[in-house]
Amino acid sequence: MFCNTTVHVSIMDNINSNYFNPMMRHLLVDRVGERLKSELNGGDATPWLLAASGGRDSTALAHLLWHAKIPFALAHMNYSLRAEESEQDEQFVRNLAVKLGVAAYVGRENAAQMKGNRQAICRKLRYNWLETLCRQHGYRGILTAHHADDQAETVLMAMLKGRGHRARGGMDFQVGQVFRPLLTTTGQEIEEFVDAFRIEFRVDSSNRSLRYERNYLRNVLAPLLTARFPNWQRHLVDLSAEWRSSSNRLGQSAEAMTPRIIVERKQ
Repeated sequence: MFCNTTVHVSIMDNINSNYFNPMMRHLLVDRVGERLKSELNGGDATPWLLAASGGRDSTALAHLLWHAKIPFALAHMNYSLRAEESEQDEQFVRNLAVKLGVAAYVGRENAAQMKGNRQAICRKLRYNWLETLCRQHGYRGILTAHHADDQAETVLMAMLKGRGHRARGGMDFQVGQVFRPLLTTTGQEIEEFVDAFRIEFRVDSSNRSLRYERNYLRNVLAPLLTARFPNWQRHLVDLSAEWRSSSNRLGQSAEAMTPRIIVERKQ
């Protein structure tokens, strides 16, 4: 893998001044900004590293961070799986970095030659690379654009596969260096933000392939569920929060009991 780094200076240098209109400030800007600042006590100007695919969600998050005046850089992994489309995604992220006046990092992997679970391997490679960038360049943490609809899909997938209590709790806001500031934001809210600011983004053609389980859930099962149970995603997100809380309490109880158990066994 080789990484190519392009650094841009001021966050305001390369963007159209008409783009930022205080009268158009979106509620999501304040929500995302306050979430990151409140969770981490704010005040720290150390920039974040945003995992950017070029798709709607990560592109929207980049614009949200820019509007909230939160410093960040973009990091894009090109797996060379979709020929020209992959190259166009990479160029889009590079152009976005120029537009927003932030640094851009690009990593490359030839995923076509990978054996085994390609998605899992790519995910591991991507996060290892992002963590390396954080260490090398002193970024505060990694931001991903997972949102509430993703959370509902994750929980439903865990239930359909019969996974345990913790898996049904879905994703956490923070795991190690990884933070998910959009986790309580719905896909519809992101779509409204994108429409309001006429934000361009890339569409991954592989998202339509039913070879992948999540695509089948998203493109086939989810519309059927929504037609009959319109609030199923919100209910699953609420349930996931309860399951995570319960799992955390059990973990804390077990941790608190461990010293007592050890002492009693020694006696």
